Amino acid sequence: MKKKWILFGISFWLSISLWAQTQSPHISFNETIHDFGTIKEADGKVTHRFEFVNTGAKPLILSNVKAACGCTTPKWTNTPVKPGEKGFIDVTFNPRGYRSFTKSIRVSSNGEPPVVTLIIKGTVQPAQAKLSDKYRYDIAGLKLRNRHVAYGKILKGQKQTRSIEVFNSSAKPLALSFGRTPTHLTVVAQPAVLKPNQTGKIVITFDSSKKDDWDYVYDNIFLKINGKDVARNNLNVSAVIKEDFSKLTPAQLAKAPKVSITPESFNFGTIKQGEKVNYTFKLTNQGKTPLIIRKIRSSCGCTAVMPQEKIVKPGKSTELKVTFDSTHKKGAQNKSITVITNDPKNDRKVLWVRGNVEVDK
Repeated sequence: MKKKWILFGISFWLSISLWAQTQSPHISFNETIHDFGTIKEADGKVTHRFEFVNTGAKPLILSNVKAACGCTTPKWTNTPVKPGEKGFIDVTFNPRGYRSFTKSIRVSSNGEPPVVTLIIKGTVQPAQAKLSDKYRYDIAGLKLRNRHVAYGKILKGQKQTRSIEVFNSSAKPLALSFGRTPTHLTVVAQPAVLKPNQTGKIVITFDSSKKDDWDYVYDNIFLKINGKDVARNNLNVSAVIKEDFSKLTPAQLAKAPKVSITPESFNFGTIKQGEKVNYTFKLTNQGKTPLIIRKIRSSCGCTAVMPQEKIVKPGKSTELKVTFDSTHKKGAQNKSITVITNDPKNDRKVLWVRGNVEVDK
């Protein structure tokens, strides 16, 4: 008898639940996942329509439709959908920058179920780069991918080779040669003569052993086309030349020079525009072998630095006399001074000159 009552209760609950569902809106999709397959990036946006039916007994209202990504834009039926009638959700996807995708769209309504998740997916065939996008620069019909070759760090004595991709967009052959090339750079065009619509490259080799400089260096190469100088024909080369300390033994490191500069920052307060400020930094060699000042570079031509000595003996000090010229300057000033030495543990020290420049009204 007890078992019959339990079965009756379950049957009654299911009947009430079924009756409640048929009395409320009910959203029924004919599909919740759409596979676009392979689409072309060059063709732009694609759209798919998800259709649904209100299989309930009351009007269905979509309260919100939200995509998980800004690349996906939904539009939907924004009026109540009567029982038995259809509604839609249009999902538009922008394939730019994608190679494959799976995106979700969350649909909220007053129906059952209250939340439905739709899925779109597919793969994207990338668009071919436009010639104008690939070759950004033009020198008399010669297209170049870039005009600046950055080598990054090069240890003194090393060579490094980089290249610039070029393309002849003109209707005639272009013979490439180079003038005023620094001795530490070797520049070769491959091929030396580019036929119309032919690609090639400019190969540049940087030999740091032939460059009498340290830290950040910058050079220009001047391109000639068919033996002539043309407008805006300079190519730029930069590198950071560092000393190779990797071969020093522990004993040599223990006896190495050690740089100390005090203070490392100077604030001159507030001055009037046009005034000059002088200050002296003290540089000391706390190591056991001579300290060599390889280079001093300021971030602005307004800041001049005069070292008293270039070689500082162990335990000795020298002065770095700094002059800041506020001509044409105004407001807050933060000027750096980079000191390059042969200290293997701290070969690059940065000093600061700070303050404020007032302009007379």
